[in-house]
Amino acid sequence: NFLRVLYEKNLMVSEKPDPFWQKKAGFEAAQLAESSQDWDAALGIYDRLKQILPALAPELDRRIARIKSRPNAEKP
Repeated sequence: NFLRVLYEKNLMVSEKPDPFWQKKAGFEAAQLAESSQDWDAALGIYDRLKQILPALAPELDRRIARIKSRPNAEKP
């Protein structure tokens, strides 16, 4: 459900996404991905958040760097 909100799959034709809920859903989804060590999913979620909420780029870049520095994280 978090990903449906993040990727705007929950909207009717005339609805617009709410950035607050996209941010919240994205961070929750990323936390779940990280806790299950699905690094590729977490990176994709953080990239999506950067696209839709550019003001968060510094924080998201730190999170991306942290994941990429993990020895067992798959690097693209």
